[in-house]
Amino acid sequence: MLSVVVKAVDSAMKRDVASGDSFDVAVINEKGFRELSIEEKKQILNS
Repeated sequence: MLSVVVKAVDSAMKRDVASGDSFDVAVINEKGFRELSIEEKKQILNS
């Protein structure tokens, strides 16, 4: 599910030039809160 979210946001940003060129993704689960690193997002987008 996470890969779908990251790819959908990236795709939407490419169509809206006013969005900028970066975005944050946070995971909230039973272990707590954490943000994906730039490297994690790149890995998802390149898969």
